[in-house]
Amino acid sequence: MEKQSTHNHPPCQQCSCLQNQSIPLLNESKVAELLDVKKKTLQRWRFVGEGPPYVKMGGCVRYRREDLEALIEANLHNKPSDEDDFLRT
Repeated sequence: MEKQSTHNHPPCQQCSCLQNQSIPLLNESKVAELLDVKKKTLQRWRFVGEGPPYVKMGGCVRYRREDLEALIEANLHNKPSDEDDFLRT
């Protein structure tokens, strides 16, 4: 006998079914807001293999908070680059 889902919603709708568990997954809209980029940017990153790792479940894309934090850490710069020369003048 096939186990039926207790949730009556399309897989990409916001739901507390994952939020009540210890799996802190963030949807595309939340990640775009947190990183201050457009959703299209996240989609392009996925298409070209850039950006943070993601989880795809039933057509839904989700991100782990620790992967976003790792992306931010990997892109930290603490010395001036050539692009920042105009700030020093």
